[in-house]
Amino acid sequence: MPENKKFGDRFNRLFKKFFWLIILVIVLAVFAAGWFVLLGPQVNVLAEMPKTLQALVEQASILEQKKASLNELSQAPPLLSPVEEKLLDLVLPPSLDFPSVVEHFVALGKSNNFLISSVDVAEANAANGALGSGDSHLKSATVNLGISIGKYDEFRRFLRALEQSVMIANVYSVSFPLNGVSLVTYYYQ
Repeated sequence: MPENKKFGDRFNRLFKKFFWLIILVIVLAVFAAGWFVLLGPQVNVLAEMPKTLQALVEQASILEQKKASLNELSQAPPLLSPVEEKLLDLVLPPSLDFPSVVEHFVALGKSNNFLISSVDVAEANAANGALGSGDSHLKSATVNLGISIGKYDEFRRFLRALEQSVMIANVYSVSFPLNGVSLVTYYYQ
């Protein structure tokens, strides 16, 4: 026990003698740990911030230039060749042109060795555009075709030709014994 007491007395004396030094070492250790864990990364971020800010300003400038050029392009009419304009008019005509619709489907039948016996075209009225597109300029027309075809395979070939046709058309009714097709085609007015 006396050795324990001696050791305790020595420890107390050393502790009292070096108390402020121990406190200073603890404070420095806490400060160093705080610096490396909390403040060091923040200082690095602050040091890198001007470079990052400059890069963002450069990107914003590039985006502004692109925006200006896109605005110019959107203001200018599209540059289409006469061939492209003709194809666009075939795909999405500017108006419901009954003779061209009849001519298109008759030519389609003729090129596939089918006889179109009747064509009935009626304009559909949709306030919010065809197919509910919300575009009041996109209109649709219902087309009923009477076809003279002998066999089912020929009829199937005609339907495939309709699907591959330049003019957009949605077939919504087919009657094989009567050889009739009802479809919807579109135009942009």
